[in-house]
Amino acid sequence: MLAIRRADVAELNLRARLAMRAAGLLGPVEVVAAAGPYAERRFATGDLVMARRNDYGLGLINGSRGVVTAVDPPAGTVTVRFGTDPPLTLPRDYLDTGGLDHGYALTVHQAQGLTATQAFVTVGDELYREAGYVALSRARDGTRLYVAATPRPAAYDEDCHGVHREEPREPLDALRQALTRSRAQQLATDIDL
Repeated sequence: MLAIRRADVAELNLRARLAMRAAGLLGPVEVVAAAGPYAERRFATGDLVMARRNDYGLGLINGSRGVVTAVDPPAGTVTVRFGTDPPLTLPRDYLDTGGLDHGYALTVHQAQGLTATQAFVTVGDELYREAGYVALSRARDGTRLYVAATPRPAAYDEDCHGVHREEPREPLDALRQALTRSRAQQLATDIDL
């Protein structure tokens, strides 16, 4: 699942995790990472996770995705298998400082270079041409777009890059309009004076 805004990614991760829990795909025991400056996160066996910062001592690279294979609540540790590498046990301080997050949904920027079987992309006023290209080219077998036909209220867009519209519009018109906006940087030498 891909979205432009981090707030949307956080909500998608929460909903995906609730669906995993309801389907019985997560273990019953959880490790809770401290809230501090980061939102509280809960990890259970079966969770899809992503490393959010490098820790070369642990062999972790920002952006690595894996699956939780074990949790130890008293120690506050989580064991994760990243790809085919041996499982790594991540210490409490790595978790409490926001080093690990859920990886069910990603921002479009985090998905650059990623290839997936299928992609599910949210499309709203914040989408623009370059991000649209990245989002729409991640999947081998298909991409589903979830287009917001009505814009978000302005109060909801505290970190939005987009244009605010008041009236509802057709989903294809919303997508077409989003993909015509560019946020590409221009050099001074590229501007005709």
